[in-house]
Amino acid sequence: MATEAEREFILAALAPICEPLHEALTKGSERALDHFKRHDMSVKDFAPFVAHLTRGHVIDILSNKSLGDWRVARRRPNGQALLHNGAMNLRLLRPNHEGAIPAPGPNQARIDYYRNPNRTLFGPASSKLIGIWTFDEEIGQPEVRVVRPIGAWKNGQKARLDLDFILPEDPDELNELEFVPTDEGLTLPIAFEEGDGGGVYGTGG
Repeated sequence: MATEAEREFILAALAPICEPLHEALTKGSERALDHFKRHDMSVKDFAPFVAHLTRGHVIDILSNKSLGDWRVARRRPNGQALLHNGAMNLRLLRPNHEGAIPAPGPNQARIDYYRNPNRTLFGPASSKLIGIWTFDEEIGQPEVRVVRPIGAWKNGQKARLDLDFILPEDPDELNELEFVPTDEGLTLPIAFEEGDGGGVYGTGG
């Protein structure tokens, strides 16, 4: 289970990207949705493509933002959205069809990422985090759920995590998060309420 010191370290590290990440997801989602609507293409039918285009815009927007010690990872063929802060990583993924955290699947690199092997050797500074992002088209706001996985799991199985919280847009609100332990061994903020998180983007990364 994540310790209080680890939580405080991770929250402090994430503070510089709270506002720019929410802004990038808002603008990226709006641009992608606008593209498909202007071409009279059903957002529902083309949901995975909307997500891919959104991710491309998010990467571009963040690349031109001041992110403190965070850096956008170099472009990759699959268009992954990955941020680095020293040895700490934040990978942006979409929820699966049930609105849950996507399983790592058969990709060994992603399985290794989920196992977070270095967190016990080098502390929270080497945490491999996942940001599960959704965008509510009706209210025009994104949501980013940050988790720290501690092992692989298969679709339909319970996610193996030791940290789980909603990243606020205002970094000052990070100081207001109060975490409580659960029977599963992870920590959740008291005010956290899990929604379906499905959005209009379907499944994937």
